[in-house]
Amino acid sequence: MFKWDSNLSESERIKKNVLNLLNIRKNEVCFDRDMGVSADYIDKTENKITSLMLTEIQEMLSEKEPRAAVSVGNLITFNENGEYSFKAVISSV
Repeated sequence: MFKWDSNLSESERIKKNVLNLLNIRKNEVCFDRDMGVSADYIDKTENKITSLMLTEIQEMLSEKEPRAAVSVGNLITFNENGEYSFKAVISSV
């Protein structure tokens, strides 16, 4: 059975919630099909991916985890194979 660690601070709980939200894909959650990140950006160019993902993530977090504020910047990086990595800077509100 899953059990949350009760010793987590408020900021650690917020980080955990944000990480969980970023790992969910749209249509994965039965009673909230809009929760999560869309896969619509998969075949887009780097500039479109960056703007689409950041906009979507900011909207989702403002609705689902309003205690977190994700700073916008060079959060998405691409390597020579076209693979991307995402880094979020989270500050509690």
